[in-house]
Formats: sequence, C-alpha cells, structure tokens
Amino acid sequence: MAAALAVISFICAALLAVFIPVKRVRNNVPHLAVILWLVGYNLVRGINAVVWDGNIDHHAPVWCDIVTKLMLGANIALPGAFLCIARDLEHASSSRPYVFPKSTIRNQTILELVLCYVIPLIYMLLRK
Repeated sequence: MAAALAVISFICAALLAVFIPVKRVRNNVPHLAVILWLVGYNLVRGINAVVWDGNIDHHAPVWCDIVTKLMLGANIALPGAFLCIARDLEHASSSRPYVFPKSTIRNQTILELVLCYVIPLIYMLLRK
C-alpha cells in the first residue's frame, strides 16, 4: 500500500510541476503559489510513504520537523492563494471596467506575495 501511495504522490507532483513553465502560471503569483505548495506537499507525502513503509521507529527527527513546518506553511498558503484567485475571478466577472493604474497592480501583487508566501513563512517560523 505504501508503494502505491508513494507512486501516486510522485506522479501528482510531476503532473503539477509540468505547469510551472507555462507563462500564464509563471506570471501569476497565486497560481504559481498553488502549484509550488502542492508540489512540495506531494513530494513530502511521497517521501514519507517510502521512509515510513512498515516502520514505526523514530529515526528521522529532523526530517519530521522540516516536514511539519512545510505542511503548516502549505495549510496557510493555499487558502491565501485561493483567496487571491477568487479576488481575480470576482474582478473578471463583475461589470466594472478591468483597467487599473500601475500603482493598483503593484499593490495587488504585493498583497498576493504577502498572502501566498510571507504570512506562511512567518507562521512556519513562529510555530513550535
């Protein structure tokens, strides 16, 4: 069972990683954040399935600490990224004009970076 979980996790990570070079994803902060956090999460799940297959000994405490921090960060970053995507969808579906000055676009990008990367990293650093 663990071999199947590892294979599925690595396949999912590879399928998600295929979208990283796509220009639409690469130039959009929340889309790239969703893909990067999910790739990391799937890689961790796959490695855990291989390392802990039929083993309950605690022989990798540092790995457990790193993985726990990464999973905590993903649990904060993914909702933030989806919130930014929902904001973009709301702007696109509204009847308001979609023309913004450069300062507004800069502020939106800063907000997206904060929600997708800065807040999760701060949460990871402050969490025991």
